[in-house]
Amino acid sequence: DRRQRQMCIRDSAYTIPAGGPNGGWSAQVIAHEGTEGTITHQRSATLTVSEASLTVSKSVQTIADPVNGSSNPYNLPGAQLHYSIRVTNGGIGSTDANSVSVTDAIPANTRLCVATVGNCSSPAFVDGGSGLAPAAFEYSFVSGPTACDSASFTGTSPVADANGYDDTVTCIRQQPGGSMNGSGAFFDVEITVGIR
Repeated sequence: DRRQRQMCIRDSAYTIPAGGPNGGWSAQVIAHEGTEGTITHQRSATLTVSEASLTVSKSVQTIADPVNGSSNPYNLPGAQLHYSIRVTNGGIGSTDANSVSVTDAIPANTRLCVATVGNCSSPAFVDGGSGLAPAAFEYSFVSGPTACDSASFTGTSPVADANGYDDTVTCIRQQPGGSMNGSGAFFDVEITVGIR
């Protein structure tokens, strides 16, 4: 006489605790057959828990002024400033897809370079192994505290004057596509502004 065995497979979810450390984790499952507890089966697995950890830094350098040119320039009316916004993923994990966005308000009493003319350079995405695909820059022309709100970016393109500036841009946005690599990968958003 043949006896039939029934097998029951159970899947149980386990949520890693908030603040759980990154790195290698081990999971072990022990199954007991029947109610007697005399036959067991054990499986172990290792997994890597990793999350993204983004930091943002911003630096500025005076490129040139109308008195000294590019030799020891000062922040005078007519001077050009180069801003670099660096986003670094210091975590070992990558970001969720299409989740990275950088917005930056144009400083008061300045105007944004939107075309490359002389020392005036159009906005640029400079990759440092991020794995992201740069998107077209977006521009806001809204004044006040809502200048960098999502609704303020309407798809309108800036219009450069003869020197490469658009005086009406109030905020800029870059939303690269894909997942950002970890372990120190970075990208820079670079803009140039002129002091009024």
